[in-house]
Amino acid sequence: IERKGRALNRATRIVEEGLRAGLDLRVGGRLASDLDRLYGYIGTRLMQANLRNDEAILDECQRLVQPLREAWDAIAPATRQPNA
Repeated sequence: IERKGRALNRATRIVEEGLRAGLDLRVGGRLASDLDRLYGYIGTRLMQANLRNDEAILDECQRLVQPLREAWDAIAPATRQPNA
């Protein structure tokens, strides 16, 4: 239980303090606003998963984050090129 709590706390911090805090809502437009809402939802769901011990919620969070991860993975090679 303690290990699960630490892992979910870490995941929540990554979403809230890393992803969500990194958004610039003033210049990011609709995309930043949509991501802010998505990250807020995921953070809430992670807390619920922890409180309810609900694996289905974790699966939902993973399904929501996966397309974002794939998008970042797809653009990563372009960012490594000198003229990118």
